[in-house]
Amino acid sequence: MSKDLSVIIHGGAGGIGKDHGQKKLPVLKEALDAAWKALASDQPGEMAVVAALKVLEGNQYFNAGYGGYPNVHGIVLTDVGLMRGNRDFVSIINCRKVKYPSLIVLDMLTPGKNLLTVWTHEMMTNLEKGADELKERYGLVKSHEELIAPFVKEMIEKKKALEVSSNASEGSSQRNADKHTDKHGTVGCVVRDASGSICAGTSTGGVSFKSNGRIGDTPVIGSGVYADTEICGLSTTGHGETFLKTAISSFVIAEMRSELRRDPDVFYKNELALKELIEREFLDLQNKATGTGAMIVMPPSGNPAYVFNASQVALATRSGTKEGIKYEDVLIDSKKTPPMRL
Repeated sequence: MSKDLSVIIHGGAGGIGKDHGQKKLPVLKEALDAAWKALASDQPGEMAVVAALKVLEGNQYFNAGYGGYPNVHGIVLTDVGLMRGNRDFVSIINCRKVKYPSLIVLDMLTPGKNLLTVWTHEMMTNLEKGADELKERYGLVKSHEELIAPFVKEMIEKKKALEVSSNASEGSSQRNADKHTDKHGTVGCVVRDASGSICAGTSTGGVSFKSNGRIGDTPVIGSGVYADTEICGLSTTGHGETFLKTAISSFVIAEMRSELRRDPDVFYKNELALKELIEREFLDLQNKATGTGAMIVMPPSGNPAYVFNASQVALATRSGTKEGIKYEDVLIDSKKTPPMRL
């Protein structure tokens, strides 16, 4: 059984496009390098996951942290979930005024911790009045406007223009505008560390112009993020309500557990087994909902896999040992065109 070090990252799914994809690719590589550096130095999986997420949260081309999409009131409210393979987890919803929400859940993830919580007024006040070191660590900003990145501002203007155009055209709808402007840039990372433990994390700004208080699947354990070293780790990106109402992640987890009970080495022996399993589940999803997205999955042994039913997905993956890399890929995969790579 191979339990090599392994990382898989997603950086959003949907209509990414060539220009946007070329901006995403080098940042995905940077995030991959950050996670790998942590794993190669024997740091636990959660450190590697957050090292990758921090890179993506700090970049304007991903819908998380600094690149998060604002809600209907123009405020960036982010959701984040982090889970260890021993099933400890912390998730925060409606986090505000910080660039790196993943670092907050990392610092809260103490042994035996299980917490899904709202970012409360008390938590915000304590941070604002707290130590300068923490403010810098979490990327605290003074105003909501500071958290709206230039790329996001440009996206907002384009979306507003499309809405005006669609409202003027009979039979058009805001849904059509959403389809062409939202990039579903939710970010996620799943790793298998030197001890063989799996860890997963997902971070998002949610859909643009979302209703105040709206929560997708990102911080929900067993939907947007999950880790159990005996079964798998996973992270999703895309239309959160679709993943929630179809329970797609739960079905993947259950099917993997069933296969592993029959043969603990199944995903190591057969490199296609995991890919085929998650593709079957996504076919079933498409019969139940119209929303699109992607999922990355890490098995207890063998290589990770991904699946998507959106038009494109941004990905980075690497496997190997501290002595050398066996496999690596950084790409924008597509349903209709050849993959875009660095």
